[in-house]
Parts: sequence; structure tokens; C-alpha cells
Amino acid sequence: MDSLKIITALSECPPPRKHASRLVLLVLGAVAGLLAGCSAPGTTAPAPVGSTHTYAGVSSISESDSYVLKLNDTAMSFQYYDVAAEVNGPGSTGATTTDGSYLNLGDDSSGQPYGMALEIPGEAALVRNGSLTGDMLFFAGTDDCPAAQKNTTYLYLAAATSGFSVPQAYGTVQLSGSGSAWTISAFDAYDINGNSLSYPVSSSAVCAQSLLGYPITSPASPTGSAVSGVPGIVTLGISPSGYLTLAGTIQPDTYILGQVGVVQPSSAITTSSVVAAKYLGFEYAPLEHNTGGAVSQMVSFGQTAGTGTTITGGEFLLDDPTQTPNTDIALNLGTQSAQTNGLFPAVTVTIPDSQNNCIGQSYGGKDASGNPICIFPGVAIVGNPGGQFVIYVVVSDLRSSALIGAPSTLGLYLYQQ
Repeated sequence: MDSLKIITALSECPPPRKHASRLVLLVLGAVAGLLAGCSAPGTTAPAPVGSTHTYAGVSSISESDSYVLKLNDTAMSFQYYDVAAEVNGPGSTGATTTDGSYLNLGDDSSGQPYGMALEIPGEAALVRNGSLTGDMLFFAGTDDCPAAQKNTTYLYLAAATSGFSVPQAYGTVQLSGSGSAWTISAFDAYDINGNSLSYPVSSSAVCAQSLLGYPITSPASPTGSAVSGVPGIVTLGISPSGYLTLAGTIQPDTYILGQVGVVQPSSAITTSSVVAAKYLGFEYAPLEHNTGGAVSQMVSFGQTAGTGTTITGGEFLLDDPTQTPNTDIALNLGTQSAQTNGLFPAVTVTIPDSQNNCIGQSYGGKDASGNPICIFPGVAIVGNPGGQFVIYVVVSDLRSSALIGAPSTLGLYLYQQ
């Protein structure tokens, strides 16, 4: 997190590939929030590559705003808008170019970058909202409603947050239904230490076409934890292969900020295969200890194959994805849950401690070369929608927590290449 400069170089884009991860510079300048669209895991085929894909987006810092993104990878064009702000207008449109493996939507009229994003065509996208100091937005493909499902379980992980007294970390949710009629059930949530947060929501829901594509949205008064007469809305986006986004409110003063997830694997994930793969994605710190603000950086993992349960990676030098990435961050997945396929409840992320913030602390240490490091505990979910691994991680950023006297977390969001 020491490199905080914005990229300037642009290069030519490789031909689009189905399910090929790549980064997209996006137009997103406001806080994003509620959620995503719907389509079922491995049942409804995404629109052919070359057509325009619709994605509905949620934000890491808001439960109330929704973004829609439209990308055409053949025409190299995009349209983006904040649904609440652009109901009567076309939003922002333009041509995309590429920077390494990333698509660039250019700058606004004042020369400020619109953002960076990693796209899996028709399925999902991760978006940095603006410059390095922007928040993260998470998108799921919403070209159509899901095909029929029965008690399909999804794993989800909360976006990294800062300042919440009891930050939500992860959970599961089940979906059943077909066409426009759906049921959201078994909505379970846990904090980063594995303590239940008691959100037993059960609700009917509807999939219907909107500006967001085809999201699944619960009615205004779900049963369960919701208090009678108090609005509570959960909106989900589910891609054809099973990428998930969700956000909303489910009881008074309980806000589900941007959540990302995947359909639960049918069997235990083979960890050795996960750490042997290569990934691109983002590291997101809502409170970076050196700057006092949010930092979202592009990262690469697995350029050297991992060993055991650990995979290494790092940020791109000067935030330039055409450069060789660092290898100074270690992600140790630890042991997979025996009860929940794809859940890794005892993750550690080890990062350099160049500012000596962790020296003398229980979460401090030294690497093999004697350099100071910080070791943060947390949780991860791992899936393989469409035959590609996806890793979402959230850990306690104990440096930043000490800075503000309240919990703060750090996130990693990775797509296999």
C-alpha cells in the first residue's frame, strides 16, 4: 500500500475470451449501493460474447445506491450510470481502451479517472470507483433472470469496512424459485470471529426487468428478524454461473453494505489447485493507515505457484498493470470448513510493515529476511463458478483499528486468469 500513483500508460487489448478476466476502467464517481441482478448458476447461458452485457452494481460504502454498467467487448464501448441520478438520461457513454489486462474508460472533462474494473464477460465485474482513493463496486451479470433453482446455497462476503462496531464478515443465503417468483431463505450472517449476527430472514422475492437488468428483490417487509411495519429490502444479483452480489436492509438500522459471493461448491474445494492458479483483482482498504482514507489497488497473485495453503502476490508498481507486480503479500487460506464447502474461516494475510506500525504488537513479526511484517486474521470464501476459481477475503486490519479505536477490515477480491 506504499505505491499511491495513478497509471498513465495505455496499450492494446487482447481479443475477448469467454470467462476471461480483465480490467475495465469505469465511470463511477459517486457512492454506490444496492445491488445486482439475477441469473442462475450454470443454467441460463450468458449473452454471447460480442453483445452488450448488463451488470448491476453495489458499493462497499452504501446500501442505498445502485449502479448499472453496460459493456460491449466487440464494439469496445460502455454505458454507465447511477440509477437514482440518471433515470431520465443516458448517463455516461464512450469507447474503451486497454491498459495491460485492464479496460480503460478514460477520464472525465476535468481529467479525473473514471475507475478500473476486472470483467468476466456476462458474469461479473470488480470496479474501482475513480482513482486510487475510490471505493469498490461489485457487479453481477443481469442479462436475464435465473433459471429454476431449489434451495441453492450461496456464500457471500462483506466488503471491507471501517468504523462499524460489529462488522459483518460473511454468511450464506438460499434461493428457490423460477421465472419471476422467488424465495430468499436461510439468510445467515457472522462477524469476522465467527459469531452469529442472527439475521434469520425468510422472504418472498421477485425477479423483474428494471434499469438494473433483472435483479431479484425482496418485498418491503420480510419476515424473520425484520420488525413489523419497518421496511426491509434485500436485492440480489446472480449471474448465469453463480456470481452473487447483494445489499439492502433487513431490520431496523441493520444495513447490508456491498456483499460479493458465489454459489456454494457442491464438494470441498481442492486448496492445492486454488493456490496453484494465477489471479488478478483488487486490494481494498477503507481506511489506509498511512493516508487516513480509502485506497483501492490492483493486485496480482500466483505468478509464482503457491505452496501448501499459501499463495503470494502484491500490488503493481506505481499502480501500473503493465509492470511486474510485487510478491510481498502472502495469503494463507488455512483449513477449509468441514461443514461449509468453500469457506475458509482461519485465513491470514501477511503484508510488509514499512512504517513499523505492527512492531511490538501481537499481530507483528518478521519475514525470513528479518523485515517487519503485519499478520492479519480473517475469513475467505472460494468458489469455482464456470470452472474458474474466485477468492474473496476480508481480514482485520489491526493497524487501522488501532488508529481509530474501532474495527477496520481489509479486502482482497481475486478472479482466476
